[in-house]
Amino acid sequence: MTLNHSLVQKIGNAIKEVSRNKGSTWWYTPHMAAASRAIAKRIPLVDILLEVRDSWIPLSSTCELIKHLSPSSRHIIILNKTDLANHIQLKEWLKYFVQKKCLVFGVNSHNKDNIKEITHEISERNYWKGSTMIGRCLSVQSSSPNELKFQTLSGIQHLAESRRFKAWFLDQFGVLHDGKQPYPGAISALEKLATCGAKMVIISNSSRRASITMEKLRSLGFDPSLSVGAITSGELTHQYLQRRGDAWFASLGRSCIHMTWSDRGAISLEGLGLQVVGTVEEADFILAHGTEALGLSSGAALPMKLDELEKILDQCAAKKIPMVVANPDFVTVEARALRVMPGTLAATYEKLGGEVKWMGKPDKIIYKSAMEMAAVDASDCIAVGDSLHHDIKGVNAAGIASAFITGGIHATELGLGKFGEVADDDSVHALALKNDAYPTYVLPSFTW
Repeated sequence: MTLNHSLVQKIGNAIKEVSRNKGSTWWYTPHMAAASRAIAKRIPLVDILLEVRDSWIPLSSTCELIKHLSPSSRHIIILNKTDLANHIQLKEWLKYFVQKKCLVFGVNSHNKDNIKEITHEISERNYWKGSTMIGRCLSVQSSSPNELKFQTLSGIQHLAESRRFKAWFLDQFGVLHDGKQPYPGAISALEKLATCGAKMVIISNSSRRASITMEKLRSLGFDPSLSVGAITSGELTHQYLQRRGDAWFASLGRSCIHMTWSDRGAISLEGLGLQVVGTVEEADFILAHGTEALGLSSGAALPMKLDELEKILDQCAAKKIPMVVANPDFVTVEARALRVMPGTLAATYEKLGGEVKWMGKPDKIIYKSAMEMAAVDASDCIAVGDSLHHDIKGVNAAGIASAFITGGIHATELGLGKFGEVADDDSVHALALKNDAYPTYVLPSFTW
C-alpha cells in the first residue's frame, strides 16, 4: 500500500485550519501556551531533540513550534503507540520519513519496544557535548490536547485482539444492557473478549451490592463467570458503612434518613447496624440509595416524589448533617428512557450547602478497587462507559485509558436516534469539552 503523502498533508492542514476557525479556546489552553514558550526558549540550548508524534497521524501531529527546523541528526522523530497503528501504513510512514532524511523510530508504548534501540543510537552517535553522556535533551509533541486525540472504532475487536490491555473495566447500564434487556451484540462481545485473555471487572454506579449485579447480568443472558468480579458503588458504600475503618465513616452516627427505591425494589440495610429514622431531628446522616421513596424503621418504603425528597433535603441542610450517596449517577438508561438517579439528589444537596460523600464513579476509589481485584496497574487497564461525567472523567483522573459508548445516556445530546448509529466527531468533541472529559476511544456500542 502506497500512501498519497500530498493528500495526507492536505488533510492535516485542513484539520489545523478547522482548529483555528473554531477559535483558540477550542484547542489551545493557557497551560499549552506556557509550554510552547518554554519549548521555544529551550530549543537553542539542547543537544538532542525528541519529537513524539502519533503513529496514526504523524503529519498532522507535528509539533508546530519545530516544523520550521531542517532535518537534523540531532532531531529524532518518535512514532508513539505503534501497537495500535495499522502495520502496513506504519511501514509506509517509516519509509516516508527515511526518504525525507529524518531519523525516526517506532515505539510500542505498551511494552516499550525500541527504547533500547533509540538509546543505543544516541550513544553510538555521541550526541552529547563534552566527554560524558550527561547532556541536555528536550522532548516535544503536538500541542493538540487530549480531546482531539480520540480514535473512533466500530467495535472492540481491534483492541481486544491486540491484547493491549490486560484488564477491562465494564460499566453495565448503557454499555451491556439497558436495565431490561442486553444490547444487541453485547453478550457475544463479552464472550469473545474473554477468549482474548482479558480480565473483566464489572464496575457500576449501582445502589445494589455486587452479588445482586452479577445475578442481574445472569438473568439477562450474560455469563458472570467470564469476569473476575463486580464492584458497585452500592457494594463500596455497604463495606465502608460496615467496617468504618475510614475516619470520615467512623465519625458518622448510626441513625439515618434513608432515601431508597420503591418500584425498583428497596435496598436492604441488613448487617450495617443502622437505625432508620423518620425525622431530621433524629438523624445523624442521610443515606441515598434511590429517588423513589423514604425508608421506614419497619424496613418498608414510603413512595415519594422527587420534589418531596428535596424538601426533606432542605431541612437536613439547615441541620448540616452529611449525606452518603450510594449511586453518584445523575441519570441512567432504562429501556432507552432516562431515569433520575441518587446523584441528582446529592448534587441538589451540595447546592444547598450540604456535605456529600460520593461513593463510586468518578471518584478514584472504585477504580482502585477494580485494579486490586484484577491485580493490574493503571497502564494495563481500559474502562468502558457511556457517561462522560462519571465514566470518562473518572478514568481521566485515575490515569486509565477509556472507551466512550455514544449510544448510552448521551445518545439524545449527540443526535442519535437508533441503536448502533455513529455519532458525529464534532458533536463528540463539543460534548467532551462541555464535560471536561476526554475518551481514548469512541464507539457507538459495545459490540465486537
